[in-house]
Amino acid sequence: MGRRVLEAAIDDPRLAEVVEWFAGIERGNEASRRLVESIGFRPVTGEDADGFTYYALGDVGVPWSLPE
Repeated sequence: MGRRVLEAAIDDPRLAEVVEWFAGIERGNEASRRLVESIGFRPVTGEDADGFTYYALGDVGVPWSLPE
């Protein structure tokens, strides 16, 4: 179900102006990691001090940092 919801949001024409999609995945949350990777998200950071690795969909700038 998570995959369908995420893909529907990404493909929704009302969100067409969104050009960068990000996900913060907490250490040990393998289901979420597999989900975002299966859609094409790729890690753009290593694990931070809080145990999160950030993933992005599409061509994002490198080095990447959290959006403000």
